[in-house]
Amino acid sequence: MSTAVSVDFIIHRNSAGGPTVYSENQNTTTNLFGLFNLVIGSVDPATFSGIQWNTDSFFLEVQVNGNFMGTTQFLSVPYSYHSKTADSITSPTLRAWKKVGTNIFPNTITDNVGIGTSNPLGQLHVFSPAAANFDIEAGGGSLGLTPQINFRSKEDGLALTQRAMISAGSSGLADQSGYLSFLTRPSSGGIAERMRITSDGKTGINTTAPGYYLHVLNPTVNPTNMMLEAGSGCAFDLSYKLKTSCNEWLLGKETGGGDASNLFKIKHVTSGFVGFAMLPFQVGIGTNQPLQLFHIKDWEIPANTIDDDGDGATDETNGVFVFTREGTIGIGTAVPTAALDVRGNVKIVDGTQGAGKVLTSDAAGLASWMPPPTPLSTFTVYPSPGTFTFTVPAGVFKIKAEAWGAGGGGGGSTISAGGGGGGGGAYTMRIYTVSPGQNITIVVGNAGGGGAPGNTGGASGGSSTINDGTTTITASGGSGAGANGISGSGGSPSGAAGVISSGGGGAEAGSTTTSGAGGMASIGGGGGKGIFNQEQTGNPGLAPGGGGSGGGSTSANQAGGAGANGRAVIWW
Repeated sequence: MSTAVSVDFIIHRNSAGGPTVYSENQNTTTNLFGLFNLVIGSVDPATFSGIQWNTDSFFLEVQVNGNFMGTTQFLSVPYSYHSKTADSITSPTLRAWKKVGTNIFPNTITDNVGIGTSNPLGQLHVFSPAAANFDIEAGGGSLGLTPQINFRSKEDGLALTQRAMISAGSSGLADQSGYLSFLTRPSSGGIAERMRITSDGKTGINTTAPGYYLHVLNPTVNPTNMMLEAGSGCAFDLSYKLKTSCNEWLLGKETGGGDASNLFKIKHVTSGFVGFAMLPFQVGIGTNQPLQLFHIKDWEIPANTIDDDGDGATDETNGVFVFTREGTIGIGTAVPTAALDVRGNVKIVDGTQGAGKVLTSDAAGLASWMPPPTPLSTFTVYPSPGTFTFTVPAGVFKIKAEAWGAGGGGGGSTISAGGGGGGGGAYTMRIYTVSPGQNITIVVGNAGGGGAPGNTGGASGGSSTINDGTTTITASGGSGAGANGISGSGGSPSGAAGVISSGGGGAEAGSTTTSGAGGMASIGGGGGKGIFNQEQTGNPGLAPGGGGSGGGSTSANQAGGAGANGRAVIWW
């Protein structure tokens, strides 16, 4: 009667108990005589066909319903099966191919394979005399599958690893457009896309959605985005061009253009205009030969060939602006010799400009336009002692101030001796820079009184001063005559830089036999005269600032003369 049975086939290598290289289980039903027919390898033909029958001996173990039925060595039938895929072909011009499972490869893996050529230059060499050389198809017409070319390698001690991949895909399902992407593996982590060329010709680096024909995305902040390097050494000979239908720009160094080896420039090729040029520590606009730290030149104006600074060399003078590393500025010259060197006319418009005005600096060095100076023909005299204020009139920016100190008084006389003369006051003068409406304070010194009859000295004259709020000039008064015929000394001046001054005159003493002469001074007040053998009081000093003369006696004592008052004069 027929019976259902379960049969196990187990193939061992090298011996009956050797390693298992193949096993399978088949269920079947016997015939009336208890017989059945089965084909070994029908369950898993791929694994079965991969058995290397030519390398070892093999043994077949059979179990029925879990019962061991014995083991026997393969002697002929499997090897006949193997003959279909023989390892070698005896043709002297062709090597054999090997098929393992679904894989086919040359028996000698170091051989070169040629497709379309009998002289392969590499392990795979594809040649086609037609335009279409190579075709990669994925999916057999199914949507969403991408053709890929993988690059794998195996390092010592490491597993076979995918290093890079080129992949092609469509922009969307049921879309005929396509893109090409390039993927690489970092030192750690999985393979990732680095560059993509889209269906409309845009190229993205580190982006899968480039918005420009070259779109470089820096995924972090700090690393350099892009570097262009040319050759080795210090020479720079690299340029890039931007071009439209009517304009062309060059970035870099122009080969054969006479550029310095380390120059970088941006040039409008169509017109020849160099918009920007840079050398180490020198930047130029409008020139490809910057001469200073910053150099601007009008491209269309030729340089003069004149030695404009006297150094024996011709200089660029037209349309030039430079800023040097020393901090000097040149306008109209590339070699400034001062902090600001201008070759040509200068125009300064600050609201104070006007016809006939001159550029004038104040004490802080700030310049503005002022009317030209006019002769100092108008003046105010202050002849009397006291304190006065002079207000600068409109349109006046300069005044001359003069001051005289008051004279000292002469001494009184006795019958036996004349009185001494008083000293003259000093003189001082200064030119002030002023502003309309500014107040000037003036003090005029009071005259010194004469001495009383007898051996009595005279009083000293007062000082005169002028002050503009910052600087004071002083003309001291002359001293009064001393007792017993001693004459007074002249006053002395004082003031800041720019002061013109002179001391007052001294006076000669009278004596028992002669009259003392009056003192003289170049500008200051003269000293008073001593008198002898005359019966009279001393004469007053001559203005401005003269000293009084001493009294004279023959029969009665006489008083000395008073000095003259000081004086001040303001000219504008």
